[in-house]
Amino acid sequence: MKTNWHRFSEYLVQSKEPEIQLDISRMHFNENDVLQLEPEMQEAYRQIRELEAGSLANPDEKQMVGHYWLRAPELAPVRELQEEIRNAQDQVMDFAWRVHQGSIPGQTGQKFRHILVIGIGGSHLGPCFL
Repeated sequence: MKTNWHRFSEYLVQSKEPEIQLDISRMHFNENDVLQLEPEMQEAYRQIRELEAGSLANPDEKQMVGHYWLRAPELAPVRELQEEIRNAQDQVMDFAWRVHQGSIPGQTGQKFRHILVIGIGGSHLGPCFL
């Protein structure tokens, strides 16, 4: 019987391109399960590479997807998009700085003392990031 460490060492999935790390060692499966899933995993890798290269993730809205581009604009597939992200980051940082300085007052005309961020999942990640 394999120990948890042996299973972890054997079943930690790591990929450089795209960069993914997935620990499946604590899941209940056997060798045949892994072999059967191989084609599906390769397809998932292919799709991730396409998304990172700028393919449309939402064909109805004709939009790419790249939430992580906000943390690393240089990964965005198009130079214009990289610049848009950097400009938006600069605007947000400038806004935050002006709020902290008190040049953008609250409703009472006084400097903000508290903020409330309402969000779940991804909608909360942006404010957390900033």
